[in-house]
Formats: sequence, structure tokens, C-alpha cells
Amino acid sequence: MSKNRRIPAYQKHPSGQARVRINGKDYYCGKHGTPESHARYDQLIEEKVIGHLDQLAAGSLTSVLAAWWPECKRRYVKGKGKLGGQSTGSRSFVC
Repeated sequence: MSKNRRIPAYQKHPSGQARVRINGKDYYCGKHGTPESHARYDQLIEEKVIGHLDQLAAGSLTSVLAAWWPECKRRYVKGKGKLGGQSTGSRSFVC
């Protein structure tokens, strides 16, 4: 997705078709102004824009967790309540 983070506009093409441009690609939604073209526009926005943002968010979370995991394994020890080699009483820390 481009640096411009606005939702792409529902536009009228000179042919009378409804059009939306997403990442430089034109998608035609049917006759401009009809309920069907608005429904197709909504579907495209959900699939191409919102779905893409969800993937980016999931990827970001995955990369954070992947970077943190080795530290977690080093710091937290299963059983006997040890945290980084220090006794923590009767609690067990598990990652």
C-alpha cells in the first residue's frame, strides 16, 4: 500500500462505470450510482485495503513475538520457580 493511507475513492469513470483505484490498479464496479456498484466497492475495499492492513498488523505482531521468543526462553525457566537463575518461591514461569 502507498504512503497515502486514505481509503480509495468511489469514482465515476467517463464511461459511466464506477471505478476505484487501489495501489495503482483500476477496478470497475458496475454502473455508477447503483446499489450493486456500491456493494462491489465495499467488497473491494474490504478485500484489498482492510485485508491488507490486517495482514500487515499480523505480520508486525509475529515479528515482535519472534524477536522476543529467544529472550523469553533465556529469561524464563520451566519448573521449580526459577526466573533467570533466581529463585522466585513456589511460582513457575512458563513461556
